[in-house]
Amino acid sequence: MATAAPSSFLSSAARRIPPIQCLLTFEALARLRSVTQTAEELCVTPSAVS
Repeated sequence: MATAAPSSFLSSAARRIPPIQCLLTFEALARLRSVTQTAEELCVTPSAVS
């Protein structure tokens, strides 16, 4: 029988998840393989991506 995870585990796991914008940037960079194109797609500067 499975038991619920302790709340301390859930709170520590939630702290390790990066912000959604970082994940979206990482995904776009992996897909496009270009900092410049990623920046254009996300409407940010290339330095913000890098």
